[in-house]
Amino acid sequence: MNEAEKSERRLADRRVCFTGRLANMSRPEAKDWVERCGGAVTDHVGPKLDLLVVGDEGWPLKDDGHLTRKLERAIELKESGAKTRILTEQEFLEETGFEGGSMPRLYTAAQLARILSVSRDRLRRWVRSGLVQPAVVRNRRELFDFRQVASAKALADLVTAGVPAERVRKSLAQLGRWHEAAGSLSQLALLESGGQLLIRLESGHLAEPSGQLQLGFEEDESGSATIAVRSDDVDSLFERALNLEDHDRLEEAKEAYRRVIEVDPSHVEAMFNLGNVLYGLHQLDTAIDQYRRAIEQDERYVEAWNNLGIALGDQERWREALNAFQRALAVEPTYADAHYNLAETYEQLGLRAEADRHWRDYLRYDPTSTWAREVREKLGG
Repeated sequence: MNEAEKSERRLADRRVCFTGRLANMSRPEAKDWVERCGGAVTDHVGPKLDLLVVGDEGWPLKDDGHLTRKLERAIELKESGAKTRILTEQEFLEETGFEGGSMPRLYTAAQLARILSVSRDRLRRWVRSGLVQPAVVRNRRELFDFRQVASAKALADLVTAGVPAERVRKSLAQLGRWHEAAGSLSQLALLESGGQLLIRLESGHLAEPSGQLQLGFEEDESGSATIAVRSDDVDSLFERALNLEDHDRLEEAKEAYRRVIEVDPSHVEAMFNLGNVLYGLHQLDTAIDQYRRAIEQDERYVEAWNNLGIALGDQERWREALNAFQRALAVEPTYADAHYNLAETYEQLGLRAEADRHWRDYLRYDPTSTWAREVREKLGG
């Protein structure tokens, strides 16, 4: 039996219903795929339904915070002993052998931040707090699976819209009862603190839906808040530095990262982060030194090359910046941010033809960004 014949039999005579927003295909694509696999799509959730597929883009909740009616009904059927199965979209795609779709599976940090309409800093906090896990890390550049972030965004939107936290908690408790989806909820435990919705991470930390970590501070003898850490543990030292940076305590973060590097002189992430902190403090010379140190440790550290170029450009050291961005693209040719920065640098040097080439490359890799319209104007439409 060939692959086409196998595909036609995967859902033979099965009835399939979809609820929630699909992340990997449109509804017409989903209907077409079910029919190609020998099944039939229905909008009715009843005892004869075989599969309810829950879309992966966000929580399967209505605007008022309740479960969708289809999901509520499917849970009732399962509990009454019906044959109905409830699958996440990803489980459905894997079970039926689907490949492709209308949306990419992986997103860069810049793309994902724009999709969610959040700042890069907020997305960075989500990553640090454990709310978002990179699906792949290539050349120290994080690429993300959209589903987990979409879920966190949907939850934050519900709370911001004024949906009572108790209602959301009850809905999510109901979600945990259909075991096929339990993996998507495994790291979330909702708590209320003074009426605020918090998330308990597997690490034990609490976080706001925005990704802002709720830290446990200790008071020293002077009454100042400090973050407790074992002085001999590099990981704890690095975590302390991250937390200080997240709270915009940049001078303290600077010293904390330097302490990490003293203990572990090869800690490349501490070097890179220290460069970012120094840049935030407008200490460009020392920021440049730290980016160069990070690159000495790992010459394929694409974000260090890119940030080095930005810092050099701020000092109008255009030729050196040009080299840094070119090195970033030698490591990661599809890195849209480096194409943008390189185009700007060529423009500063009066090399318009070269600038236009990289503006076009930027649009190829990041056509929907905030800056895409400006770039199109530069290219004359």
